[in-house]
Amino acid sequence: MSNGAPSGERKSTVGATTDVGQRRKHNEDTILVREDLGLYVVADGMGGHLAGDVASRTAVDVIEEFFEQTEVGWEPEVPPEQHRDLDDGGLRLLAAVTQANAAVHAEAESQEVRRGMGTTVVAAHLTSDGMIRVAHVGDSRCYRLGGSELEQITQDHSFVNNLRWSSPDLSDAELAGAPKNIITRALGTRPSVEVDVRSELTLPGDMYLLCSDGLSGFVDSGEILGILRQSEDPQQATDALIAAANSHGGKDNISAIVIRMDDNEDTVPISRAEVAEASSPPLRFDADSGKWRCSQCGHEHVEGTSFCVECGQAFLDPTA
Repeated sequence: MSNGAPSGERKSTVGATTDVGQRRKHNEDTILVREDLGLYVVADGMGGHLAGDVASRTAVDVIEEFFEQTEVGWEPEVPPEQHRDLDDGGLRLLAAVTQANAAVHAEAESQEVRRGMGTTVVAAHLTSDGMIRVAHVGDSRCYRLGGSELEQITQDHSFVNNLRWSSPDLSDAELAGAPKNIITRALGTRPSVEVDVRSELTLPGDMYLLCSDGLSGFVDSGEILGILRQSEDPQQATDALIAAANSHGGKDNISAIVIRMDDNEDTVPISRAEVAEASSPPLRFDADSGKWRCSQCGHEHVEGTSFCVECGQAFLDPTA
């Protein structure tokens, strides 16, 4: 699949695959690829057959319908305090996911058999000027391959991650012993939900992977990196990622969407360092400690993250 664009606009090529895996009888994942809207979604339902299916499908349908209805003339409402820094594109994606949460929750409350159902979600909206906004709830993930580096640009809403941030002194062995399948946020389990949203400028050659934990939970980042780099196109990449998860046991439903940003003839090459330098720097170097710190709150930059773990400000890795 490809998305043509007029001269001067960013083009992309997309691949998408979902698979039931080797152990499950039903696929409770739902994916969406709407290249005409620049909209891509992976939702991983929970609550058992029928309920999980309903939750993920409802969330995806609501997000898709919201974007169809707001293509022209949409005006954002005053955002919550924690989202005041989002642009209109980010607020639009936030509103779509928030509406999806309300719809899934209402559906869960409508029938006893569906009570407690929910779904994780990761959604990306790509615009022709090369901006991408990513929203997520739960442990469905978005990765970015830029050059030779693979970065997880979403952080799981999970018990393990809560431990990691609240108890930084815990050893890797202690964290390894913590339950890995407990998520702390999901769409539909409560009337409201906190949604994480980030925006960034894509660069030609960037690849974005949206996936459910049926992939990320069984295929490590090194193998994901190898597959993305070796695949000739995004569809081949998604098929190979699904095959890799199945080769590791396929214990869950598996979904993957890969978006590759393509070059235009009139595109001027630019690096991530130049992007960061051209804007107000979100990170500053503290010469006394020899550490990069968030320019907003001063918290030390955690290597491998693309936002401040203290205040949530998004930034580019200064070493990228």
